[in-house]
Amino acid sequence: GIETYNLDIKRWSEIGERSGLAAKNIKTVFEDSWKNIWVGTSGDGLLKSVGQEFVHFGLQAGLKGDNVYATFCDSKNRIWFAESGYGVSVYDSAGLHHFGRQEGFSNVKCKAILEDNRGRIWIGTDGHGLAYRDTSGFHFLSENNGLPSNWINSLVKDSLGNIWVGTYGNGMAKIKDLDTLGFQVFPYGKAEGLPELRIQTLAIDPEGHLWFGTRHGGLGYYSDEFEAVVFGPENGLPNADIRAITFENKKVWVGTAGHGIYHGDWQKQPVKFAKADLSHSVTPVNMSNNIYLLAFDKNNHFWVGTERGLNRLVLNYKSQVVDFKHFGKEEGFLGIETCQDAICFDQQDNLWIGTMNGLMKHQSVKEINELGAPKIHFADIQLFYKSLNETDFKDWCKPDGGLRKGLVLPHNKNHLGFKWSGIHLARPNQVKYRWQLAGSETDWSPLSKSNNVHYANLDPGSYVFKAQACINPENCSMVLTAPFEIEKPYWQMWWFRLVAAGSLLMLGFLFYWLRVRSIRKQELAKRKELELKNHLLTVEQKALQLQMNPHFIFNALNSINGLVALKDFAQARKQINRFAVLMRQILSNSRKEKISLEEEQKTLENYLTMEQFCRPNKFDFEIEIADDLDVEEVELPTMIIQPFVENAIIHGVSHLENKGLVKIRFFAQADILICEIIDNGVGRKKSAELRKKRSPSHQSTAMAVTQERLDALFAERHGKSVEITDIVDEKGVVKGTKVILRIPI
Repeated sequence: GIETYNLDIKRWSEIGERSGLAAKNIKTVFEDSWKNIWVGTSGDGLLKSVGQEFVHFGLQAGLKGDNVYATFCDSKNRIWFAESGYGVSVYDSAGLHHFGRQEGFSNVKCKAILEDNRGRIWIGTDGHGLAYRDTSGFHFLSENNGLPSNWINSLVKDSLGNIWVGTYGNGMAKIKDLDTLGFQVFPYGKAEGLPELRIQTLAIDPEGHLWFGTRHGGLGYYSDEFEAVVFGPENGLPNADIRAITFENKKVWVGTAGHGIYHGDWQKQPVKFAKADLSHSVTPVNMSNNIYLLAFDKNNHFWVGTERGLNRLVLNYKSQVVDFKHFGKEEGFLGIETCQDAICFDQQDNLWIGTMNGLMKHQSVKEINELGAPKIHFADIQLFYKSLNETDFKDWCKPDGGLRKGLVLPHNKNHLGFKWSGIHLARPNQVKYRWQLAGSETDWSPLSKSNNVHYANLDPGSYVFKAQACINPENCSMVLTAPFEIEKPYWQMWWFRLVAAGSLLMLGFLFYWLRVRSIRKQELAKRKELELKNHLLTVEQKALQLQMNPHFIFNALNSINGLVALKDFAQARKQINRFAVLMRQILSNSRKEKISLEEEQKTLENYLTMEQFCRPNKFDFEIEIADDLDVEEVELPTMIIQPFVENAIIHGVSHLENKGLVKIRFFAQADILICEIIDNGVGRKKSAELRKKRSPSHQSTAMAVTQERLDALFAERHGKSVEITDIVDEKGVVKGTKVILRIPI
C-alpha cells in the first residue's frame, strides 16, 4: 500500500485495501493540478484518489435496509432515521444503534420522526400508530387512544409544544401533553376546514402557524384565530400532490409531484403563487419537477431533493434562481432518489438526507473551484474545412496548434473553423466550452459540450478567436486565442471608393443637367404654345367684341330714337351719353391684355344698364364683390365676363313674363378668382328649344371663343374653368341657370 505522514501530528498512517486501494505493489505516486492523487501500480493499472463531499451509509455500514424514509437531527446531535420496514436507528458519538421488535419497538415502516420539548422522540408508523420513546422505553398511541388513523405521514411541533400528526386518509390530530395526566388528542377533519383528509406534509412557519399539504393540491394554514385558510388552483397552484413545505423570510415554498416548485408571499393579499423562476441561473438548470424535499441552510442555500438526486439552488432577492448545482452519482451522491421530507441539519451544519439507497451525509470539502480550472488547447484550425497545416499558410501555425500573430488572409479565404479540447481530471464529464470571435461577436456563447465551430463568409477586418473550457461560469480555463486578419478586396479600398464616388457624382450631375435642360425646353415650348393660343383667342374675341351684337346696337339706338320722338330729350341725352361711355370702355379695354376688377365692374354695370333700357321685359341686376378682394389690384383678362352675362339676358331672363334677375358674384379661392353669373330665367333646355324655333342655325361664336380662352388659362390646373348648371327647386322644376368661371390671378 501507501504510507502517508501527517506533518501536523507527526504520525504515519497506511492506505490499503480498507481505504479502497485495490493494489499492493505501488511503483509511483503523483499529484495533478486538480489535487488528485494518481497511483501507478505493478499489474493493477492506474488508480486515482479524490476527496468526497458526501458520505454514504448503507448495508455495509450496518443499516438494516436501503430505504431511509425519514431523518431527524435531535437536540443531543444524534441522527435518527427510519430504515425500510425494520424500525428506526440512531447514529451518535458511540456509533449506530438499531431499534426494532427485539428492542421494544416494531419492525415497521416509519415515515416521520420528531423530538418534543421533553426530549422524547416521536415516530410515525405505517399501520401501528404513533410511538414515542422516553427513558423507560417505547410507548404507543393508536386509534384506540383517539388518533384519527394508525397510518402516519408527517409530524411537526408547534411553538406551544403540541405535536401535530398528519395521516394518510383521516385528516390531522393535535396531541397535547397533559404532563402526569397523559395526552389529549384533538382530531381535525373537513369540519375544521381541511380541503381533504389525505395529509402529505406538515410545516410550522416562522410566526408559528401550522401549514398542511394534501394529496390533490390543497395547501393551507391555520390563522391566529385558528381558521383554515386554503389555497388552490385559483391562487396559481397546480392540481398535484403537495409533498414538501418550507419557508424563507415571508415566503412559503412548496414542492409538488410532477409540477416543480412554487412560492408565494402568504402575508400579501390576495395570495398568488408562481412557479420558481429558473431562467436567470448562470448554470443551466436541469432538475426534475418531481419534488420530494425542500430545505434552506444557514447560508441560505436552497436544497431540493428529487428522484434524480439532490440539488443546491441560490436565490436572489427576487426569489429567482441565479445558480444551480446538481449532485448525482458522479458527484458522490449515491443515494440518487430522495425520500419525502427526509432531511435535517446537525449541529455542525452537516446535511443528512434519507434516500432509496441508504443514508447520505453532506460534509464540507473543497469546492470544485478550489480544485483548479480545466486545461484547454487547440486540436485543429481549418481553412475551408482543410487543416491550416496543409495550406500555404502553414508557417503561421504554432506547434501547440494555435496561430502566430500577423496572419493576414485574402478576402476570398474567409471560411475558418476551430476545434479545441479541454480536460479536468477531477470532473471530466462536467467540462463544457464557450467561445467568441472578437471583431464579429460581442458576447461569449452559452456553455455547451460542443468543441468546434465554423465561421463562413467573414467580412474583411481584424479578428481574435477565443475559447475556454469551464466546469461552471466561475471556474474556467485560461482564454485560448487565435488572432488573424482578412484583407479588404480592391473594391473596398479607399482609392477605389473615391474614384467610384467621383464618377457617380459626375454622372449624376450630368444627368441632372440634361434633365433640367430638357424640362426647361419643354416648359418653354409649352408656354409659348399657350401664349400664342391665348393671344389668338384674345384677338379673335376682340374682333368679335368690336363688332358687338348688331341687335344690341340697333335696339339701343332705336330706343334712344323713341325717346327723341316722344320729345324726352333729357332722357335721350342721358342714354346717348351712357351708350357712348360703354363704347369707349369697350374700345379702351380691347387694347389691353388685362384690366382691373374695378374696370370690369364699371363696364358690366354700363352694359347691364343699357340692356335694361333696351329690353321691354324689365329685369334687375346685382353685382357683388367679396370684401377681401382688392378691386384695384386684382386683374383679369379683358372681355371674359360679358359674353356670359349677355347670354344670361338673351337666353334666360328675356323669355320671362315677370321681372327677371341677373346676379354676378366675385370671390377668391386661393389664387383663383371665381365669378358666378346667376339668372332666374327659363333654363338651358327651354332656351335651346326657343332658340331652335327662332334661329335654328345660330351658333354663339363669342361664347365658344371665351370658353377656349378660359381653358387655355386654366390648362395647368386641375378642375374645370367653366361650369354651367341649371337651378332647380325641390320639385325638380328649373328656376334658372348658374355659370361658374374660374380665372387664375
